[in-house]
Amino acid sequence: LKKFKPIELPYIFKLTSNDKNTDNVINNLNKYDSQSNDTLFLKDKEVNGVYCFGYLADTSKFYSLIYFYPADSYCPVLATYTKEGNLINQCRLIANGSSEDCGLKYYSINCIVNKDYSIFCSDTVIWDYFCNENGPIPNTAETWIYFKKGKVFEDGKISLDKTQKLTSKLNP
Repeated sequence: LKKFKPIELPYIFKLTSNDKNTDNVINNLNKYDSQSNDTLFLKDKEVNGVYCFGYLADTSKFYSLIYFYPADSYCPVLATYTKEGNLINQCRLIANGSSEDCGLKYYSINCIVNKDYSIFCSDTVIWDYFCNENGPIPNTAETWIYFKKGKVFEDGKISLDKTQKLTSKLNP
């Protein structure tokens, strides 16, 4: 666990399309090494590009680790393990995620893990327009908000609700 730093709760993660240096922040973290003791917790030797971030306040029954997993953008993952290093549960700390696409104006990915281990994730996506094979489609601007909530329980199991979506059309 030397590569993981302690994380004070509440833990807040925020990534927006305006963040130009996200990769620089990730690259300053310790990278997972499948040829080391890192495999005591992250068992998948095929994992490439995972970065170790930190651990939540210790409990007497399990460890809670946060690491960043590669995707379109690095995604925070919360994983709980027994004291012996066996995986109990894991989840992505995002509601839906987003990436650059035609017509995308802005996105934000947010998550909070509170002191009581409750979890709330929300993503906002703002589209100036949608596109098809012919290019931009007029009057299609929308805002999407995805959210879900959950909790890490005393036995280390994680429960997250199904992601919900709110849509607001910005053009009449």
